[in-house]
Amino acid sequence: MARSYTVVTRTALAACIIAGLAPATATAQDPTPTMEYRQTIMGSLNAHRGALTAILNEDVPHEAHVLGHALTLQQLSVMASDIFPEGSDGEGSRALPDIWSDAAGFGEALSAFQSAADALADAARAGDMTAVGDAAAGLGRTCGGCHRPFRARPAR
Repeated sequence: MARSYTVVTRTALAACIIAGLAPATATAQDPTPTMEYRQTIMGSLNAHRGALTAILNEDVPHEAHVLGHALTLQQLSVMASDIFPEGSDGEGSRALPDIWSDAAGFGEALSAFQSAADALADAARAGDMTAVGDAAAGLGRTCGGCHRPFRARPAR
């Protein structure tokens, strides 16, 4: 059951990390409290997604935790609507101005992420681990929908 999701979920998780879900490294200027809060929310999304992937891949024996992670991801996806106030794209942030100049596009990408999180929570509530795996992979695919067009690549 779970091993069939290993490649898909690890690839999706890697894509999210590469796309920038991991907290940003130190910059010349410390992040503002708004940026730090956003980074904390995004880091929490990454952590719960990673924990769920570990369960689905049977790396850890905590299938009973699936619902908790799924519900938390769903709640965090809703919080993501509030963590990008206009003007929070200064030094220390990788948020691109396109978040605000293309608010409709950003809203669509965020809505897709929230819908995927809802589907994951529904699958977890039903207890169907195959559906949970499919929904988790779908959630992972939505990461790039926001990060590719709306987040700068990490500085090297």
